[in-house]
Amino acid sequence: MTGEDRVYGRARHHGCAAPRLLLRSDRAPIGNRERWPLSSVAQSAHAGTAPTPAAAPASIPWLGIGAVLIGVSISVLTGQLLSTGLADVRGAMHLSVDQGAWLGAVFNAGQMFTGPMTVYLGGLMGPRRVLLWATPLVFLGSMLAPFAPGVGWLLALTAITGLGAGSFYPLTLTFVGRSLPPRYVLFGVAAYAFDVLASLHVGSFLEGLYMQYLSWHCIFWTASVLSPLMWMLVYFGMPPTTAPGIEQARLRPTWSGFVYASGAFVCFFLLLTQGERLDWFHSGTIVGLAAGGVLLLFASWLRHVLRPNPLVNLRFLFRRNIVLLSGCLCGLRFSLLSSALLVPDFLGGVRSLLPLQAGVVLAWVGIPALLAALLVSRLLLRVDPRLVLATGFTLTASACLWNATLSSEWSRGNFFPGELTIAIGAATTVCGLIGCIVLELVNSGAAKDPIKTLTMVAWFHTVRLFGGQLMTTLLTHLLTVREKFHSNILGQSVSLGSPLVRTQVGAMSHMLLPASPGSQAALGRAGALLGGRVHTQALTLSIADGYTTEALGLIVCLVLIACLGRERLQFRDLAASRGAA
Repeated sequence: MTGEDRVYGRARHHGCAAPRLLLRSDRAPIGNRERWPLSSVAQSAHAGTAPTPAAAPASIPWLGIGAVLIGVSISVLTGQLLSTGLADVRGAMHLSVDQGAWLGAVFNAGQMFTGPMTVYLGGLMGPRRVLLWATPLVFLGSMLAPFAPGVGWLLALTAITGLGAGSFYPLTLTFVGRSLPPRYVLFGVAAYAFDVLASLHVGSFLEGLYMQYLSWHCIFWTASVLSPLMWMLVYFGMPPTTAPGIEQARLRPTWSGFVYASGAFVCFFLLLTQGERLDWFHSGTIVGLAAGGVLLLFASWLRHVLRPNPLVNLRFLFRRNIVLLSGCLCGLRFSLLSSALLVPDFLGGVRSLLPLQAGVVLAWVGIPALLAALLVSRLLLRVDPRLVLATGFTLTASACLWNATLSSEWSRGNFFPGELTIAIGAATTVCGLIGCIVLELVNSGAAKDPIKTLTMVAWFHTVRLFGGQLMTTLLTHLLTVREKFHSNILGQSVSLGSPLVRTQVGAMSHMLLPASPGSQAALGRAGALLGGRVHTQALTLSIADGYTTEALGLIVCLVLIACLGRERLQFRDLAASRGAA
């Protein structure tokens, strides 16, 4: 393959300009039609010159968008299924609580390890080639995992699945930004936003269907069924592209620095996933992970100092807007926990609903999320993405404040208005955040520098995974602490010496006496029921505190958005430059 960039042969001369994450600098006639990449448009807007040409073989854009849908689904849905169906997998494979707790952690750690590196591999070899190699890993790992002879083999196969799936998220988004024709990019962004939300919301419902009508094997086999389909969509829908101007850096890349840094992030990631369960630094495992992470991070830094990696430009990441947008990305991951963590905790812990019953509350929001993503992605051509991002956070914060008024009497129907608002707000936030990142890419000049582009994409992928786990750990710790607090306060109020409590316990024991072997047994069962009520109220109050904390966190994100610098070039300017050219 030549140094020329590959693009779609069926792209038209007319159409709207759209976001690009990895961008090209040339344009070539295809028959009587031409394609204008965003990087060329950005350069034209900056310098007032016309874009330069690049040749392309024909591909099928809609199949590429399908690959985006399947790839993000595999990455997100597999993690959700392993989390929701952990108890069923433990029971079927005779795992202990400790062994089962590592299952989802090693899958996500595999994604954490390979994700940043695959961004650079995609720049050197093209997303298509990397995805064609990664997809069989996911197929083999997920297909063989249920037949693992022991816990060691199970964790190894799950980690292999995560290593392959780690490339799906960043490289499919790279494809949307770099290789889709302009007329399809907005559909790609909308598909990306929809897929993130739909996969996150449908996991509980799908796991319930598997256990009700199929088998626990399907928790693993979902990825093995989808991965061959993704392989075909990638093969026929993605053109073989590489990042232009990166050939000179291909001569001496220092991959050991990537391995050290990825290993450090994996250690810190596992520390966050297991810290609450193992009582943090009172556990030797947590201390070992922390020490290993620090040593690997130091080795990565030392390697970078002694031999700077030509593929990385760390100084570029200290731009104000990049730092603030990283905080907004963490805020987005925090906002998604309202559906991924708080609703299942309430319906399962307070209302004692099965995953299939609780999943109904979340599964239906995919359709309004898709419609919102399509509408908002078109709106980016007319409105500053900062306003779109702020609107999404505001909608989600308002829904969290509404859900913070919940009581133990709430049922599934009470969550429908809030979940609808959260779905629309999250779709708006995803589209607005992608828009802000793309405009920062263009206005900072990174669109003309592939090294800066790859560094920026790898950074945001790392923030997505590591920041998301950090937010999950913080909220989980908050729920644990607040539940203990409320249990203590309520327990002090519920004293067996209180006349009101004695009356209540006596009434319950009288009702339970016919089904009990004696009065003392009935009294003991009544006391247990009263303790259960205290636990239910404590859990309800802690979840309400979780919603309140989420709303406050999103208000902080609004402050970060207010501090974002306005980009000189907006999407409408890029569209106008393309039309004029």
